[in-house]
Formats: sequence, structure tokens, C-alpha cells
Amino acid sequence: MKIKKIIFVIDKLDENIIITAEPSDFENAKWLEENSKAKWIKTESLLDLAGLISNVKLFVSLDGGAMHIGPALGVKTIAISGKTNMNKWYPWGYKDLVTQDENI
Repeated sequence: MKIKKIIFVIDKLDENIIITAEPSDFENAKWLEENSKAKWIKTESLLDLAGLISNVKLFVSLDGGAMHIGPALGVKTIAISGKTNMNKWYPWGYKDLVTQDENI
């Protein structure tokens, strides 16, 4: 997903937006924070990430391990998937709230 599309979505939302990222995406998260109204919070552990997610109204996540934390905590979750087989790996209880490019 292009980063400018992410900014477009962030700017349309009328809420406080928090970004988290894995270490390989820290530069992108920092750039998003500098170029949108979102705030990047760098968590130090999986427990810290779970604590952060447990305090949000809606968790929007790319595919990966973090997308499973929201449903496990009872937080409404939307997953945006890349090449992952989401018929197999969708967030538990949220199969209808997964979006994926049909070309993948």
C-alpha cells in the first residue's frame, strides 16, 4: 500500500490516530508522524503493544502477528492484508473485516 494512501485515510478520520511499527518500519512510522496528524508510539515489547491496543476504540493493522492481538483483547479490528492467505490467517472473529487487493 502506498504511504500517501495511508495519509489520505488518516486525514479523513476524525479521531486520534496512533501508529505502531516493527523495527523494519520505524522510518516509515516516523515519516507518517511528521507528515500526518498521526502519532507514532514505539512500544518496547509485545506486552507494551498489547497494553496500547487494549486502550483503543478500533485497531487497524497490516497482516502479521499484531493483527491477532486486537481480537484476543476484544478490540474491534480491521486487517489490511498483502500476500498473506487471509482465508487461513484472518484475525479470529473478524473475517468479514479483512481487506485484500484482489490482484494478490
